[in-house]
Amino acid sequence: MMLKKIIAVFFFFSGVSLIVFSLYPGMDMMMLAKMLALSLGATIMINFAYDKAVGVKVHDRVVVVSNSFYPSIFGKHGAITHMSRNRKEVKVRLDDGEEVFGIVESNETMFSPPVVRAVYTERKVD
Repeated sequence: MMLKKIIAVFFFFSGVSLIVFSLYPGMDMMMLAKMLALSLGATIMINFAYDKAVGVKVHDRVVVVSNSFYPSIFGKHGAITHMSRNRKEVKVRLDDGEEVFGIVESNETMFSPPVVRAVYTERKVD
């Protein structure tokens, strides 16, 4: 899910490298290769730091699973509607209308959304 962000950051750093290469007359192709390698390294480091720094927010899309060993591809999708002060306990409204209280198990990674382990499910009675 973060793949779009990672690609955008890489293209931004690559663009800065190309602009610097075009503005300074004394640079050769080896310097350009070094700047592009620096762009790739900075993108990888931002990928690791972004996960820990940002975490989850209200209205983020998440996957809700029943236990932590359940693969996230089989979970139910929903959006966070309420978050506790410690940012670990959340209330999620699922796509089918149910509300689930849960604990954030993992933050967003490159290919998967945040995972919430369901603790309590609230069903609407009509």
